Amino acid sequence: MNDVKKITIFHYFLIFLNIVSFVFLHYLNKNDNLVYSFLLNKNSMDLPISFLLSGFSHANIPHILMNMYFLFMANKAFSQIFTFKKSVIFFFTSFILSTLIVYFILVGFNLDINVLGASGWLFAYLGYFLCLLEKNQIIKNIIINIVIHVAVILLGINIAWYAHLAGFIVGVSYYFCFYRFKPANDLL
Repeated sequence: MNDVKKITIFHYFLIFLNIVSFVFLHYLNKNDNLVYSFLLNKNSMDLPISFLLSGFSHANIPHILMNMYFLFMANKAFSQIFTFKKSVIFFFTSFILSTLIVYFILVGFNLDINVLGASGWLFAYLGYFLCLLEKNQIIKNIIINIVIHVAVILLGINIAWYAHLAGFIVGVSYYFCFYRFKPANDLL
């Protein structure tokens, strides 16, 4: 099986995990205490599984639809620039780092909120992709992204913008560490 198919299967598996997690959390779960396993907050060290599960849980149907649509659309681009191994490494690196950054933001600013969703690691994908664009496209896409986030915040929709920012920074950093300064025949 070639890398493109493996990457596609991997991304479809991630979509599947997110959907199963969403259905379980919102429709099958009868234990309110279990819900806390799916939420990242400043007390997550007391329940370490939340570091993993929070990245696969979503607040509502529009939340999961937007995130999974982005992952579905990003699959084609990823399969063109990454090998399967590098795609899996990028996923786990972006997932872990964006989750840890968000956790340290929650603890550092003593924020008493819960964070959930794939947005952190998905914005790492976005940050990486934007670095591949030409300079004028990068600026245009960042401005569009900022306008959308400001509009969402002004509409009173509760999003963890710092999770998006953390993921974005991880993706851009990954690009500069592993792509920008590599020879053309060793692109990651």
